[in-house]
Amino acid sequence: MVYAGLRRMISVRSATPEFAGTRLVWFATNNPGVLGYQRPGNGTLILALANFSDCLQEVPAVTLSGFAADAVDILTGTHLRLDAGLVLHAQQFLWLRVTPRP
Repeated sequence: MVYAGLRRMISVRSATPEFAGTRLVWFATNNPGVLGYQRPGNGTLILALANFSDCLQEVPAVTLSGFAADAVDILTGTHLRLDAGLVLHAQQFLWLRVTPRP
């Protein structure tokens, strides 16, 4: 199961233009348990969030307010709303395709 998950991540990463040599940009999550970074693309970017704690962690809506409300988790295809904030389960990570607000 771990092997299949890693292969899926590698496949998604290879097919994602934002990961193709672009710069890594820090993203302040305002939560010490959650690491965030961005990979810019052409009109969109990937927002990576990783919960390094053993508890639920929240990233509040105000922290995500620089992005349009609709996002897609590129690993699962799940559509998410950022305008209500995000809750990450213990050890969960997300690769979100988001659109910066002008």
